[in-house]
Amino acid sequence: MTWHHLSSAFVPGLRRRLQARLNLSNAYRRLFSGHGSKADAEIVLSDLANVTGFYRVTEPGAGTLDYQEGKRAVYGRVFRFLRMSADERAGLEEAARAEALSDAREGEI
Repeated sequence: MTWHHLSSAFVPGLRRRLQARLNLSNAYRRLFSGHGSKADAEIVLSDLANVTGFYRVTEPGAGTLDYQEGKRAVYGRVFRFLRMSADERAGLEEAARAEALSDAREGEI
């Protein structure tokens, strides 16, 4: 399943520029104002999964383990209430990993 996320909307090198930030901000605003589309929801969920590190493992002794686990717990609560097919869950995970890779290469939004 193809999942909407910012990394798929911009060419490498432009994924973390002003337009990407504006697109992300607008997706959050539309979604939380009750006017969001399915694409907005997918962009927001993939961003939250990335920012919270939901699909990553924090190495023991990293010094921020409690903080990282707390972020994952918050996203886990949101994720718990979603009803998604296996394909949708796989698409979300792929999108979140693509966002993390873009963050590593180009910086965070």
